[in-house]
Amino acid sequence: MVTFGSIEKTPGGIGSIMTEDGFVCFEGYQEPVSKDYEVVINGKICPVYTARVSALPYPGWGKIYRDMKDTELASFINIESDEKLEFTVKCRKSFKEAAVRPLSQKIDTKVKDNIVCFNIKKCGQYVLELDDEHCCLTIFINDINKFEAKSTATYYFGAGIHFPGVINLKSGDSIYIDRGAVVYGSLFGKDLENINIFGYGILDDSYEYRLYPQLYSDSIKSCIKLYNCRNVNINGIICRNAAGFVVNLFECSDILIDNIKLIGQYRPNTDGIDIFNSQNILVKNSFARTFDDTICIKAIDDYSEFNNENITIDNCVLWNDWGRTCEIGMETACDHYSNIIFKNCDLIYNNYSCLDIQSGDYAEIRDIIFENMNIEYRHNSKPGKIFFKEGDIYDDGGDINHPILINISVESFRKMYMASTPDNYIMPHDRHGSVHNIIFRNINVYYDNRILSEKSKYYLSVNIKSHEKNVAIHDILIEKVFVNNEKIDKSDDLIFNIDNESAFNVQFK
Repeated sequence: MVTFGSIEKTPGGIGSIMTEDGFVCFEGYQEPVSKDYEVVINGKICPVYTARVSALPYPGWGKIYRDMKDTELASFINIESDEKLEFTVKCRKSFKEAAVRPLSQKIDTKVKDNIVCFNIKKCGQYVLELDDEHCCLTIFINDINKFEAKSTATYYFGAGIHFPGVINLKSGDSIYIDRGAVVYGSLFGKDLENINIFGYGILDDSYEYRLYPQLYSDSIKSCIKLYNCRNVNINGIICRNAAGFVVNLFECSDILIDNIKLIGQYRPNTDGIDIFNSQNILVKNSFARTFDDTICIKAIDDYSEFNNENITIDNCVLWNDWGRTCEIGMETACDHYSNIIFKNCDLIYNNYSCLDIQSGDYAEIRDIIFENMNIEYRHNSKPGKIFFKEGDIYDDGGDINHPILINISVESFRKMYMASTPDNYIMPHDRHGSVHNIIFRNINVYYDNRILSEKSKYYLSVNIKSHEKNVAIHDILIEKVFVNNEKIDKSDDLIFNIDNESAFNVQFK
């Protein structure tokens, strides 16, 4: 069975109506459909919708808003299926090459007269690209799920367009967003437990205008923002067009995020999932295309008594337009990070770095594993830029972007980003962090051989350095790196930039 879940037009006419869920639904509003694709699946026409994404890898000026000329529309479909799917896709764009990512899924395409045909056998998240990342089609295939718990949901959003604004959650609340529903709003919670957010619909934060650069406080809600919450399940939904970090967890514990999809993130600081000072977090089977860092684990002063522990990111498809893809973030204000695992993920687009650890404060960062990671390098990726004055215009200079494969760096977050507050130059308690017992294992690189390198066999770099005199990096294992199925035995096949004065016992096997 295949179910497409079209987003239907709300009742025609002028004015507004009050829906059964108690929120305003504007009459005559309709979710815009894509003009770029016609998609037929198993002989049936599938509705195709849109999400605004970044077109260029730089934030522009101001870090609050984005010039719309630096963005573009991408297309997506959202279906449920329990059978093999045969796709026939016609695109308005002229192209020569077609690829379905992740490349690890080995999906063959046939191209003829601007039509692409391919088969997908299992549920998951995929991206059809034609020549490059522009005007792509993202494909969300979900399991058939009746979501029996919807009958007792506190908030039930059926098919149609809804405008609730900020929903202030209470303990025990459940929020169901049906397939075919678009909810323009934010989910916000503080000091709560037993929250269930589920369904195959869309949660869209377009209504929220960002006035301040600060994102840690509750002045910006974004799609989902939770403080000191426990026992939370987030399952199935699509998050679109956030005003800041898309999914925020501050001092949370026992959180399950399963099969959520983040798309349409083009505004500055639209990190995907940001985890602050939290424990027992599992993110799995999910998709994130973000403009800023994709999955970040951080710690800040307000919650410094709480460590980051027992966090797993598993079987996710990740796309980073500008920034770092899998990251231990610069903000590391807590006692320690431990038992953190990134595994079985596909990094299909990367900008600055792929697998990244930044120690910017005083935490002891230890027992971190990156394992069974598939990382794609493409020949037409553009380098990210940072601009410091109004009027700057993006210019790639004809350069190809070469994301750092593995990056470990120690720099003072307070010196770099908090200069406006002189007291913050001083490290609390005069403490200095450390980075040790880190494993990178079974790193599989899909390398486009059109990327030429004069420095080594492959233009893949490993950077390890501490910029702070009192912080050392030690006991780092990089084991089993494969490039296009070839195990790299010689370290000089990659580009190693390791500072011998600050990094000790770095092993490459």
